[in-house]
Amino acid sequence: MADIGKLLQYGGKRIRALCVITWNEDEVRPWVIAVRPSILGDGSVWEELTPELDPVVVEALKSLTLAVNHNNTISAGYEKDMVVSCPLALHDASVPMDDEAMQGWALAHGWSGKNPERLAKYVEDINAGKRPRCRPMLRPDYVDSLRRRAADDT
Repeated sequence: MADIGKLLQYGGKRIRALCVITWNEDEVRPWVIAVRPSILGDGSVWEELTPELDPVVVEALKSLTLAVNHNNTISAGYEKDMVVSCPLALHDASVPMDDEAMQGWALAHGWSGKNPERLAKYVEDINAGKRPRCRPMLRPDYVDSLRRRAADDT
């Protein structure tokens, strides 16, 4: 999966077509969920994809994409604080999050290295009731502002 992420990172918007042949669907599932590519051949394994992300989660991911330095890992420092604060706030506001779909969105929008996987792991842990350590970085009305932006986009 990391190879597709690198290809998308370095190829960017110049990629017009991409053929992915996999022997392990779970490796590329997050990317397929986010990008929804045209499937050639037997697409039965992809018929039941994870539901689309809540629009509030998409707004949160857009904000995170702009806020963090993607040359750094999200395992420490400011980037970790931002990335963990966001899903914690969404969870506390009862906004549903899907770790695989969020990982796929991150892959499809320029996140590189192991960061999409780490994001998915943070979300998985938070959904399981864990509260990863971080310094709070968000305003108290953060989720409300995401909801307003999501409503404006529809």
